[in-house]
Amino acid sequence: LVPVIYARDFEKVKTDGKFTLNGFIKGLYGDNLMPGFGLEVNVNDASFSYPDLPENIKNISLNANVQNKTGVMDDLSIDIARFDFTIAGNPVITSLYLKNPVSDPNVKASFSGKINLAGLADVIPLEPEESLKGVVDFGIKFAGKVSDIEESHLSQVDASGFLALSDIDYQSSTILLPLEIHNARFDFSPVFLQLSDFEIKMGNSLIQLDGRIDNYLAYYLNNEYLKGSLNLNAGILNVNEILSAMPSDTTAEADTSDSAIQIPELPDRVEFVFNAKADKIVYENYNLTNSTANIVYKDKLIRFESLKAEMLAGNLEMKGVFDARDVNAAMIDMDFRMNTIDIAQAYSSISMIQMVAPVAEKTRGSMSTGFKLKGVLDKELNPKYETLFGGGFLQTSDLTIESVKVMDQLATLLGNNDYKRLVTDGINFAFEIVNGKVFQKPFTIKYGGTNTTFGGYVGFDKQINYDFIFQIPYEKLGLSQAVKNLSEAASKKGIKLNPGSNLNVNAKLTGALISPKIELDYK
Repeated sequence: LVPVIYARDFEKVKTDGKFTLNGFIKGLYGDNLMPGFGLEVNVNDASFSYPDLPENIKNISLNANVQNKTGVMDDLSIDIARFDFTIAGNPVITSLYLKNPVSDPNVKASFSGKINLAGLADVIPLEPEESLKGVVDFGIKFAGKVSDIEESHLSQVDASGFLALSDIDYQSSTILLPLEIHNARFDFSPVFLQLSDFEIKMGNSLIQLDGRIDNYLAYYLNNEYLKGSLNLNAGILNVNEILSAMPSDTTAEADTSDSAIQIPELPDRVEFVFNAKADKIVYENYNLTNSTANIVYKDKLIRFESLKAEMLAGNLEMKGVFDARDVNAAMIDMDFRMNTIDIAQAYSSISMIQMVAPVAEKTRGSMSTGFKLKGVLDKELNPKYETLFGGGFLQTSDLTIESVKVMDQLATLLGNNDYKRLVTDGINFAFEIVNGKVFQKPFTIKYGGTNTTFGGYVGFDKQINYDFIFQIPYEKLGLSQAVKNLSEAASKKGIKLNPGSNLNVNAKLTGALISPKIELDYK
């Protein structure tokens, strides 16, 4: 009869109080027959305690009556008029009435109390490395029939309750991240669930939450819409710290089957709004400040109404849609904006920039960009690059690029070291994304002291194909063998190449993005 949680060292438990039990069993018992029965239990002024602990559970009172005179389970009635006790100085009061449990359960119940968790250690033994503090306050009332809930006659149901937590602090050797719940309150009724004043600290992260869910019973019983909202406010949100503290099964073999990496089936008949603000977010190698989010979910569509943050010495914003109605081909339609982002920091932090613009590693300056992107995701939520379409612009501040291998090669080919270094007062060009390639529309800049026009594309397969036109004065070509050959060929055609002449020299940059080759064409 004793719950296992209280059975630890049970032979040492001391008890006191008065206990009476009266009952009967009368009738036939067989495969399809149950006898009638009744049971009445009364406990008065009872207590129990562990001899090694200073406190006990006392003032235990129980008045319970269970009746079923026919043996038919639907004729069962349970009446617990009171079940009260005091634990560590905190009273708990309970009552329950139940009849017709099979055909249409009719229930009336209440449960209320306030428990100081620090006192539990004086009543129930904890492990030596465990500690528990805080206060739990609760009250629950319910009166009604299950049929009224199923038929949405919620006005016939009286149900309400709350759970309030304050200053909860649980420490154990099994917990990797210290956890404190400063405040929390949960209220419910047949028509709503509400969370308020929830403040939790996990390691260095301090998070405040509040939210509400409406129509949850009608959603479950009558296929109606579930509506809800959640608001998050954080001072510091260290995602890395939280993820590292989550349990993992290191003994299980990794499941590499398709079922293990499928995009989850998102619920329908749900409308949900998530709003968030965070002063600082630490995630992987990103540090975001003054972050805000407004995300709306409805029928397997996630709309990013606005995601904003300051990072990489600038700021970014994203809007768009994630469409998971087809779990085998989820779609994205996104609009990005990045303003005055430090290029070198962006290269070290953003994998896509490393993929399409490795030259950024050798670049000093800042950039602003905006682009739209549509495409399909695979089962692991990675983009299928060949499906990506979009376009946008790129603007930079004063820009310096140097110590790049391909620029050194170009300087050698042209016989002029001015081409080892690019310094501009800023660039501004447009690009398009088609079939997984980023096409740059041609534009002209000053490079090596001369006008240079270039355009082409970079593929997400890390291949590059760019064309350059250098308008180079003859005297800047140096004395490379290629120039000598050019002069001789021109003379044979009756063309004089003299100082003061400008030449259009074409170049082509192709190959793998990390080690492209550049070739000149003087024709």
